Amino acid sequence: MNIDQFRSDFPEFADYPASTIKFWSDVGEKLISKDRFGGLYDQALALFTAHNIVLAANNARADAAGGLPGTSPGLVSQKQVGSVSLASQRNCLGSSVLPARP
Repeated sequence: MNIDQFRSDFPEFADYPASTIKFWSDVGEKLISKDRFGGLYDQALALFTAHNIVLAANNARADAAGGLPGTSPGLVSQKQVGSVSLASQRNCLGSSVLPARP
C-alpha cells in the first residue's frame, strides 16, 4: 500500500506514523484475499488498515485512562438529561475480514 495515497484518501490519519500504517497494511495483505475482493482489493486493504489503526488508538486511550483496552461501552439504549443517566448495551456482533460467500 502506498502510504502517501492512504493519507490522501484518509486525511484523518495524516499524523499517524508511517510505521503504524505499514504494520496494519502488511497484516491486511496477509489476511485479505485478492481473489475474493477483486477490483475492490485496494479499498478493502485501506479500510482494514484504517479500522485497525482506530481500534489500536482506542485501546491506547482506554489504557491511558485506566480503562480496559479492547472493550466498548456499547450502544446507548437509554438516556436521560435531567440528573444525567445513560445505559448501554454490550453485544458481540462478530465480524469478518472476508465477505460472505453467495
